[in-house]
Amino acid sequence: MQTQTLKDRHGHITGFVETRTDGVMVLKDEHRHIRGYYDPRSDQTKDAHMHLVGYGNTLLQLLG
Repeated sequence: MQTQTLKDRHGHITGFVETRTDGVMVLKDEHRHIRGYYDPRSDQTKDAHMHLVGYGNTLLQLLG
């Protein structure tokens, strides 16, 4: 699993994106709570409760 750390312009950690071996990206906030998922096979972004948020990778919108 790969992990990308997300930081704001001041260098503070705002979240993490973990890419699983199946290609699904999992967005976690700075406390490592799951905020959403992006599945490139279906090209869908879903929130933490697996409700469809949109098409394409819109994970970063879930951090706001």
